[in-house]
Amino acid sequence: MGARFSRSGAGAPVAAVLPGRPMGIKSGAGGAPRLGLGGGFCYSAAVTAEGTTPDPAALREEDRRVRQLQFVVSLALQTIAQDSVTYGEAMAVLDGTRTLALNFFPGKELAFDLIYRPRFQRLIAQRFRLN
Repeated sequence: MGARFSRSGAGAPVAAVLPGRPMGIKSGAGGAPRLGLGGGFCYSAAVTAEGTTPDPAALREEDRRVRQLQFVVSLALQTIAQDSVTYGEAMAVLDGTRTLALNFFPGKELAFDLIYRPRFQRLIAQRFRLN
């Protein structure tokens, strides 16, 4: 894949899905809907913290943003793995991907740092022989 990112109206790179388990709304215990986040992680969407049932359209929108983020991460990792990318460009791709993730999911810096940053660090270390 090439290193092209299209841009959304917010000026953030756009894209969507890592290979893996299918994602979407699944039936949970007692028939409560669960949103699949891939890798076996799901959360029950039957009742939110405020005690209300979430809007199905909101769940679909969040699922769409998760898939887009997964695709961007996959594309970014593939871009870094190319021979023509410098260390500085690889770090810029990491920063751009993190910015997009925070645009999609404000306040989730820790989640990005725990889930995606290790993947980037591992690839960058391998690619540029930093170990």
